[in-house]
Amino acid sequence: MNLSIALCTYNGAVYLKEQLESIAAQTRTPDELVISDDQSTDDTLRLIEEFAATAGFPVRLSVNESNLGTAKNFEKAISLCRGDVILLSDQDDVWHSDKLESVERIFEAKPQLSLVFSNAELVDETLRPFDETLFDRFDFNGRKQRLVKSGRALDVQLRENLVWGMTVAFRANLKELVLPISGDGPLIHDGWIVLLIAAAGEIDFINRPLLKYRRHSAQQCGVDKTSTWHEIMTSSKIDRACYVRQANQINEAFERLTAYGLSQDKERLLREKIVFLHKRAHLPVPKFQRWRSVGKEVVNRRYQRFSKGWVSVAKDLLA
Repeated sequence: MNLSIALCTYNGAVYLKEQLESIAAQTRTPDELVISDDQSTDDTLRLIEEFAATAGFPVRLSVNESNLGTAKNFEKAISLCRGDVILLSDQDDVWHSDKLESVERIFEAKPQLSLVFSNAELVDETLRPFDETLFDRFDFNGRKQRLVKSGRALDVQLRENLVWGMTVAFRANLKELVLPISGDGPLIHDGWIVLLIAAAGEIDFINRPLLKYRRHSAQQCGVDKTSTWHEIMTSSKIDRACYVRQANQINEAFERLTAYGLSQDKERLLREKIVFLHKRAHLPVPKFQRWRSVGKEVVNRRYQRFSKGWVSVAKDLLA
């Protein structure tokens, strides 16, 4: 089994060296490191070239002709990978030395497995640990874990983002399914990849941290704690356009998935999510006129299955 790492960089010189060193220190070295740089203007390219000259494995660097943004930069890196399994990597984390070995082991043990993700330590910019892991922060609890283990990862993904890109590894034969990455909506590269693979294949997780996830002010895509009831209710008005864009993204995914023998249950879930998003996008503007529409969605349990439940009900009625 050949393992490829898809690493995206953009002005990441401050932390990149530590990430590259952690990749070089793996107990199972990668078969290739593919780096897609999004027009960095700092020392990123110099650091990569110096690392490539001494690495004990192939390092292939591609510099974009123009700035693509995070999602499309990952699309480029993934497209260039030649291995059997592709691991996504951010530029500012630090991998545990057994990350590649652990990922290879689970794929070898489960030939039908399509994607695996792991937990991560949350650390500050100096790698000082916080008092929680990624699973803690996003309440990836026993109930959600059982759903994933029982083949219902799509149920979780359609309610909330299940997986964070820097923890993901997936089989390269699914590149044709996930690429190109949809670029117009709230699902960025990791949400898009997991949505498609959760609908088409089998997902599992490694229930321990395999990397240190560094949180700092310069991140392009950060991990923030799930909003509280108060934060949701005091936020800006309902973003109807965002609901429409998300519905369009899921519809795009649905059309792509039709060629992969989508099961009836998963087809129903995707259709229901699209309907629900359109219902939320087109609620009447006067608040007193929303009760009937919201009530119907409560009765059919779409709020519970596809949103934050009663918190989302309250927001749709009162915001």
